[in-house]
Amino acid sequence: MCMYEAAPADEVYIWHVWPSRRYPASSLEEQRLVRDLAAAGKLPPGKIIQHERGDATTVLNALRLGLTFAQLVSVAPGLRPDRLLSAYRHLDRLRERSIEAFAALLDDPTPTSVVQHSQHAATLLPVPTFHLMAGIDASTARERTRILNDTRRQLAATSNAALAQEEQLLAVDLDDLSKVRLGRVLYDPYIGGLWSHPYYAPIRVGTMVPDRVRDLLGERD
Repeated sequence: MCMYEAAPADEVYIWHVWPSRRYPASSLEEQRLVRDLAAAGKLPPGKIIQHERGDATTVLNALRLGLTFAQLVSVAPGLRPDRLLSAYRHLDRLRERSIEAFAALLDDPTPTSVVQHSQHAATLLPVPTFHLMAGIDASTARERTRILNDTRRQLAATSNAALAQEEQLLAVDLDDLSKVRLGRVLYDPYIGGLWSHPYYAPIRVGTMVPDRVRDLLGERD
């Protein structure tokens, strides 16, 4: 039996692949899903096992729809919790590697740092990385400083906007349809949301949009 009633036709979008509340999981909800997957799959902390792309897609869809583990099992019977968790951990490791590489480049914007960190940094944040590299190649110290400060400003502004939007989703006095609409401001793979912004640095797996995931997994040329 489905755990949700069908949504009004004008509030269902192509990425609503399962019946759900139709807006993304919060940070705490994501942590809870990961804990439940670990408990159900009995996968030791940090361990990654063989999994497929479909496992990553499943756990990402669950996070984008705000599904709990029990709800996920109800709409996708036969799933393997250990493989879903393994896919999640793999994505999270790749995400962290890219974010850390970009942070190192931002802290030390030098030609040496470009050689060491730019490839991994650009996997998740190509536009800010290339912006920084342009700054490093700038002809004057003043121009380099301007580009560095502009990069920091855009990253902070986008991150703050996304966090503020997530806070709105936690408001208890909002009805479900209002939250669906607020969720689209964060995640809409077609018109673009805050999580799709080139200067948004994903703070957890559930905030990564499909293009970012494909780049992390090396699926795009």
